[in-house]
Amino acid sequence: MKKSFELNDLLTTKTALLISGIVCAIPFVFKYAFILPWICFIPVVIAVEKSGFSPKKTAKNLFIFGFGYYFVAYSWFTSLYPLDFAGFSSAESVLIVLLAVTAIPAIHSGLLSLSGAVCALLCRKASRFVRLFAVACAFVFAELLQSVGTFAFPWGRVFVTQSAFPVLLQSASVFGSYFITFLVVGVNSLFAYALMSKKYRKKLIAIGLSAFALNICFGAVRMAALEKGYEEKDEFRAVALQGNYPSKSKWTSSTSEMFLEYMSLAQNALKDADKSVPSLVAIPETALTTEFKEDGRYAETVKDFCAENNASFVIGAFANNDGRYLNAIFTVNPDRSISAPYAKRHLVPFGEYVPYRSVVEKISPDLASAISFHDFDKGTDTVTMSAPFANVGTLICYDSIFPSLCRHTVNDGAEVVVISTNDSWFGTSPALTHHLAQAQMRAIENNVPIVRAANTGISAIIEPNGTVISSLGADKRGYISENIKVGERGTLYTAIGDVWIALCALYLIIGFVIGSVKSKRT
Repeated sequence: MKKSFELNDLLTTKTALLISGIVCAIPFVFKYAFILPWICFIPVVIAVEKSGFSPKKTAKNLFIFGFGYYFVAYSWFTSLYPLDFAGFSSAESVLIVLLAVTAIPAIHSGLLSLSGAVCALLCRKASRFVRLFAVACAFVFAELLQSVGTFAFPWGRVFVTQSAFPVLLQSASVFGSYFITFLVVGVNSLFAYALMSKKYRKKLIAIGLSAFALNICFGAVRMAALEKGYEEKDEFRAVALQGNYPSKSKWTSSTSEMFLEYMSLAQNALKDADKSVPSLVAIPETALTTEFKEDGRYAETVKDFCAENNASFVIGAFANNDGRYLNAIFTVNPDRSISAPYAKRHLVPFGEYVPYRSVVEKISPDLASAISFHDFDKGTDTVTMSAPFANVGTLICYDSIFPSLCRHTVNDGAEVVVISTNDSWFGTSPALTHHLAQAQMRAIENNVPIVRAANTGISAIIEPNGTVISSLGADKRGYISENIKVGERGTLYTAIGDVWIALCALYLIIGFVIGSVKSKRT
């Protein structure tokens, strides 16, 4: 027992917490190290228990762990230097990159600290059973807070560390991606309390291992069932085009030349295709760097292509809808019909608009205009269009990291989802795989195939079980094409949404009430 306590003391030093956070985040850089997060939250769970669930100490311990974790998760920002593609000098680039790799981890660690302090406050008088999963709840609430507000950036989420093995993520089809966070940290909690409890050590380890094994079994069974269910479904040809226009050249190249390049890729992708099988061709976000007008020459060319090839064509362009300037997607069908524009619903702050522009302009008018001369207007609605093979829904880039946006799209009838994105400013950094992991999770959560067209990569065709069946990596020009089946859209998660967050809150509140009542009686 003495050795166990010495080990626990060693695991909960400030240095150990920082190192465990760093190690836990290694899968963000090397995705096949997926097993590390299943054991590396143990020190922070022990530290919180040893603090007696002191809100102040809990917040401190979670901040230290969280900073190491998020520092690695966002270390890809360093590969963006220099930011000359955005018009910044070398000195400005250094400042911006340093700010990104320190400020973002600090902010997200602060949100984790806040969540942890609240959970600790609720658990101080609660039973050991409630305290067992308090840290798991804290991480769930922290990830929720990261997705709220103008500067929402829920990028470094726990499920991303597991994306190399979709079998581990299938339970998100029941309770969503926040459940994956709870499960991973919860298994760590079981192992942590096993280290602190000689009496229940074997039972807690057995429960933790069983939870891990059951999650894998559920994933394997679900993936097998989905595969069998696809056998009798009609198929369609999914095509994603990747023009590979880096940030420097995308906005300086001729729009006509880029459009012709994409049409050439589309022709090559379908030149030997069986026209009796309907096709879905997707091109990246703002591949057409001008407005797409229904009666314009670009639209007429696309209509002709669709009619000749029995294809539906999803094209990213700009739109001016009653004076609203939109980053949009249009879907064109073989019958030459064109959908209403889908407008990006979650714009990138300081990329597509300047938050609090009037304030920024007062401080630095030049900075405001340099960042964004004209703000885009935010989309508010989903858009689906009936194609010959299925109802097609669309998302643009940043939209895909917010679970509710894809869920709303599927609830409004989408059976296939196209994600059109421009990740060129990520370079060849791990951020490309992180963004792709978000698309994989959206497929699993809602049981829909996803066709992802990325300007410079990673373009991908994703099955409803989250498996990437075809992809085209960074800095490559070309296309990918696969025959896939629609299957049955929707899951329990599609129907109930992120109820798991509410269940976590209810769990802590009930524990707090029961603990308070017992405390008064004694």
